[in-house]
Amino acid sequence: MKLKNRTFKILTVLTFFCLLTIIVFIIGERTNKTFVFQKGVPWLYEDFYAEKDFAILKTEEELKAEQDSIIADVFPVFVYDTSIIANFRKKFTNELDKIFLINKTKDQEKHGILKISSEIFQYKKAVDSLLNDSYYNIGVIDSIVLIGGKPIEKITIYNGKYFTVAKYSDFLTQQILRNNLLKIHKRPIFKTIDSLVSQDLNKIIQTYKFPVVYRYDDSLTNRIIRNKINSISPYYGMVKKGELIIKHGSLVTDNEYRILNTMKKESESRFFKQNETLMYLGAVIIFGVIFTILIYYIMFFQKKKIKKLRDLIFVSVTMISQVISVFLVFKYTDLKIEIIPYALFPLLLLSFYSFHVSFVFYLFSVIISSFFASNGFEFMLIQLIAGTVAMFSLKIRNRRSQIFKTVLFVIGTYFFLNLGFLLMKFEVPQASDLKIFIPYLISSFLILLYFPFLFIVEKLFGFISDYTLLELSDTNNPLLRELSEKAPGTFQHSVQLANIVELVVRELKGNSLLARTGALYHDIGKMVHPEYYIENQTGYNIHDDLDYEVSAQKIISHVEDGVKLAKKHKLPEQIIDFIVMHHGTSMTKYFYNMWVNSNPGIAPVESNFRYPGPKPNSLETAVLMMADGLEAASRTLKEYSKESIENLVNNIIDNQIKSGQFDDVDLTFKEISTAKKIFADKIKSVFHGRIIYPEIEKNN
Repeated sequence: MKLKNRTFKILTVLTFFCLLTIIVFIIGERTNKTFVFQKGVPWLYEDFYAEKDFAILKTEEELKAEQDSIIADVFPVFVYDTSIIANFRKKFTNELDKIFLINKTKDQEKHGILKISSEIFQYKKAVDSLLNDSYYNIGVIDSIVLIGGKPIEKITIYNGKYFTVAKYSDFLTQQILRNNLLKIHKRPIFKTIDSLVSQDLNKIIQTYKFPVVYRYDDSLTNRIIRNKINSISPYYGMVKKGELIIKHGSLVTDNEYRILNTMKKESESRFFKQNETLMYLGAVIIFGVIFTILIYYIMFFQKKKIKKLRDLIFVSVTMISQVISVFLVFKYTDLKIEIIPYALFPLLLLSFYSFHVSFVFYLFSVIISSFFASNGFEFMLIQLIAGTVAMFSLKIRNRRSQIFKTVLFVIGTYFFLNLGFLLMKFEVPQASDLKIFIPYLISSFLILLYFPFLFIVEKLFGFISDYTLLELSDTNNPLLRELSEKAPGTFQHSVQLANIVELVVRELKGNSLLARTGALYHDIGKMVHPEYYIENQTGYNIHDDLDYEVSAQKIISHVEDGVKLAKKHKLPEQIIDFIVMHHGTSMTKYFYNMWVNSNPGIAPVESNFRYPGPKPNSLETAVLMMADGLEAASRTLKEYSKESIENLVNNIIDNQIKSGQFDDVDLTFKEISTAKKIFADKIKSVFHGRIIYPEIEKNN
């Protein structure tokens, strides 16, 4: 909707105030940048000296490497505990005695007491020897196969006082102990025992929970790791006050990068802890100036182009979308912000506004986005030039294939600009440098999203692009084809009007394609009753049988009928404007004058002879109104001399101005004068004199 001047100014200020608030918040969320530098890139500032003594911080990569090294060097800790050995030995021996006692009583008669007792004694002695070797000399250890996904090779033994390192393979696990015990009673000398008690021995050995002497202590292991990690020094070295850190133009080496990174972090820490308010105040000042300039630009230079609420919303959404995209990539991903298709934003603006409007809003969007770039000046220059090249490339939008050429132009621009900056840094481009071009390549191909986004913008904001206008202006369009069949005279009138309107509007720097398309559809309502209009009649005039008021209403009805047809065929709002505005609130003068002449002394009801309006509200609809009136009047001239045509043009347009038909349009005297001249020249060319072909005389 079009807004009154005061309301529009208030909404403009409020809109950009909201943008200012959002952007200041976004800038506050990112890390403050005192200076910008990159490893392997020349230092672009003056010679830099240390302002005070400070310790050099290690990089995150260095700290991570040290931590990984500590974790790899700490062996799993096993606590040595022999307190359970004595109790275990006694309990396990008692279990064996129970088995042998039961079976000895049963088989005394068969084998004799002395033989049984001897073999039991020998077996218990073998078991005791094995346990003695396992627990006292070697020790049974926890069965832990993997630590951190790797097999255990070495372990740390803690006896309550000291830590010692040993091989894990030197110790016995519980399963190895069981296997060794099971082998004892299978020896040849224990054949009798094996036959008597093998099942009972197997059962107790398999199910008995043999305690471990070396118990793995996970908490102690992790505590040792934590203590060692906590003891890592975050500092690499010291820098003294006044010490030269780096000279202007010198490449930033690893050591210098470490020092500069330390100073940057310290500066940021001090800033956010002590001066957060100052940071926000500075951001408000900087971006406040930017948006003040934009407000001034809209109100004093582009009030003809940006005059509706949807225009304000669209340019604001375009700006903030670019800034938010940069912020999200910067904060939540490891990608470079150059991967964002910056050139896409000015192309969307250019689809509905002039180059000047698109460039200004893109310029300030890139300036804001540069706060997130590692090298703000380089980033800003590259993106501004690439975006400008994209706009130049897509200036003529008569073929969809042009977008592919635009992508190639942008890729070439990125390549040569990056090459130029590399050479300015005294670097000879290497094959490895191609990786810095990958984000630019991706962002260039993302420009192909132009058409999907263009469709979305048209639907969301009610805009109409040149591509849509080209489709609508095709005379094979079903609605125009229907007009040519039902009202051929009206169709020819519309085509002729479209040509002259396009010419005038182009000269006046308006949207000539919109004007042409609107002219083609402005009279589609006449196809409902084509017989009421002189251009479609073939001799018989139906108005001869009608009252003048009825005839006037029949003529006026083509506006309402046209709107109904337009909405039925879902024509854009901008095209419907041409239908309802091409007569404004003017009178059907022929029938009005005839009624007055036929009814002397009676006051006519003017509303019966007046079009409902509204009046033209744009350059394009105003020019159509002029052309429509002139085209009809020019056919009534008795002679087509230069003077008669110029008088006709002046009279028709001046009468339209006097009747207030152009009150809602910002037309200058110069524009009106230019339009009159073009109309006069065009009428002369249409109705130019022709030679009379001679007849052959009878005597020849």
